[in-house]
Amino acid sequence: MGHPGGAGIVSANTTSVQEDGSGLKLVAGPDVDYQPTHSHDEEEPVIQFPKRESAAPVELFYDLWFVANLNVFTTLHPITDVTNLGSFIQYFLLLWITWLTTTVHDVRFGQDGVFERVARAAHLTVMIGFSAGGVSFSQTKQLQPIFKVMSLCLMCSRFVLAIQYGVVLFYARRNRRSRNNLALAVLLHLVPAFIYMGATIAMARGSNAEIDYLWWAVALAELAALMAHATLSKTLSFSGTHLTERLNLLTLIVIGEGIIILAKTITKIVKYTYLKDPTTSWSSALFGLIACGAAILYFTFQLYFDWMDHHSHMSPIKTALWTTLHLPFHIAIVLTVEGSGQWITTRRTFEAITEAITSFWAGFSKGLNSGLGGEGVSNELVVALDKTYETYTFSVKTVNTMNKALEELLVVPDSYWKSFDVDRAFNNPVGNDSFVVEVIGTLETSLANGIFDTYGLTTSSKSKALADSQSYLSDTEAVAFLAVFERLRMIFIYVFVAGGAALLLLATMHLMQKPKGWSVFHLIRLGLLTIAGVTLCLVALIGTNDTMTGDMIGKPWSLPIIALVYLVALVGSHLPTPRGLKTSHSDQMEMGEHNKPGDTARSSPYHD
Repeated sequence: MGHPGGAGIVSANTTSVQEDGSGLKLVAGPDVDYQPTHSHDEEEPVIQFPKRESAAPVELFYDLWFVANLNVFTTLHPITDVTNLGSFIQYFLLLWITWLTTTVHDVRFGQDGVFERVARAAHLTVMIGFSAGGVSFSQTKQLQPIFKVMSLCLMCSRFVLAIQYGVVLFYARRNRRSRNNLALAVLLHLVPAFIYMGATIAMARGSNAEIDYLWWAVALAELAALMAHATLSKTLSFSGTHLTERLNLLTLIVIGEGIIILAKTITKIVKYTYLKDPTTSWSSALFGLIACGAAILYFTFQLYFDWMDHHSHMSPIKTALWTTLHLPFHIAIVLTVEGSGQWITTRRTFEAITEAITSFWAGFSKGLNSGLGGEGVSNELVVALDKTYETYTFSVKTVNTMNKALEELLVVPDSYWKSFDVDRAFNNPVGNDSFVVEVIGTLETSLANGIFDTYGLTTSSKSKALADSQSYLSDTEAVAFLAVFERLRMIFIYVFVAGGAALLLLATMHLMQKPKGWSVFHLIRLGLLTIAGVTLCLVALIGTNDTMTGDMIGKPWSLPIIALVYLVALVGSHLPTPRGLKTSHSDQMEMGEHNKPGDTARSSPYHD
């Protein structure tokens, strides 16, 4: 396949070969239908580079670095508010586009050789830089050393790609049509490389500009330019490459990241239940939520690989759009699974809080019946709280708040405890009732916040500051509790929006891959599935109402709703076409929908 001195970079893979002085084999490109018919250079054939039908092991190895970076970022930066959500989307966008630009070169020209291995090492170094940058990647806190590393990584990635395209350009320099396209490819990577270099220099000089927005804009411009160039170029067309397979594999890896998130969630719950107390039992609701989280992952996997025709031949523009749609689709998958994992954790947290408060009130009642007044109540509450302290991790600040509240019970006269009545104290307080109820409220809220912290339901300082602005909440623990509620509202909103968006993007990508052969039943089915996706997105509007949001947070129905919709979509995609709505065999033949012998691309019932 190689050519002496060419390091195996180019060769022909068809017949009708013509050679020039450089030894490159020239052949008319297969995508002539997409070129102007009256171009003055039609007589000069386009260089045909060898195309591989499957990914090489080194490409799969590169994918592992992608998922490792994604896993580190989602672990260190849980999506708890709008700021964290924006940081995640921005980081994922930079990581995904960097992966795509490297992968596009691999599917076009990837060969094995010393130069390619050195270039691969450079790309893996860039991925290591993403790992370092992801540790403290935030829209609100721009640490210059971290952001400088990110700029350097982005710059190096594009410079290496420009060199790789430049090497291919050198061997194709005698062919004007291919030479011009490859020169443009070099330029499309050099321009962003110099922009990222400028950002690096600006940060080195102490600039306080918001560099992350520059990254975002340049990366999106890169994506648009890359897709447009592939659409208009015959030399760099995606036709005949294994780009579809690469995106399939990346989707599988992104779903695998979801599996890791779910596994971590289960591990965390086991750590604070069975490992702390073997007699603990999970509720049926918790089991159901874990099952729904796993089902959402499984249904997403089935829907994608059933709906996508992995051997379809799309026009260049549709291929570019189909490729681009995988970016929001992968974001939607991660957000759906991340939200599902946090929702499962939230359910167990609420159950743990219920158990702790039940134990709290049992100790309170025992203290009342001891006849020792405030001292008896305080002592029994300490005993009741000891088990909670042993099971969960409380901050020093929270423990101090609870100890101070317990001490305040000692100042209440013993005579008061002899006539204490819970209903009167909470509904019609007299005397010291209001004071005691306030102390009890502080203890319960602190107890809940300690368990929230243990399960990772912490909140950002920005959320706490927002809650603190409410005039009727002056207590720190109450402020933190409200901040947790706002976090859960945020999770509820984005998990439904992402879940619905994933269905809509799947439907759109399937529509692009199946432009012909649509029967009435196909259209009805796709329309209903689209409505289901829109409906899931609209469920997020519940988050605008405090009462309805509180009801949804307190009930375990969020994940079952998403899982049920996905199940209906999966079953619906496999329903056979009713006899009266089937497209005739002759019509299918005319529209190119008949199967060829040995063709497995249409094996899914969805492609009937």
